[in-house]
Amino acid sequence: MTLRSTSPSSQLRVKVKYFSSATVSTADKFNLTWASQTMGDQFGPDGRLQGEEQTQTVQCNAGTCTVTVKAPQFALVFLDNQDSVGSGLSTQT
Repeated sequence: MTLRSTSPSSQLRVKVKYFSSATVSTADKFNLTWASQTMGDQFGPDGRLQGEEQTQTVQCNAGTCTVTVKAPQFALVFLDNQDSVGSGLSTQT
């Protein structure tokens, strides 16, 4: 996926979080990740994400940002350069 910007900044970058699955099978309900975090296996989830959250930073070149999206996954692209991408995480359930 390619994003184009009219921003004059040569330091333009975007941040990306991926939702991924190991397979495209609809039977795979438990091996899903959001920003490299998982809810756990079939009998272990308690509703909280587990693992370290990973947000990728993509450096843009001449106003063009190329974000790689592999199958089966989708990407949520943050177009601003705020450092608040990881904010808003729940600390209690």
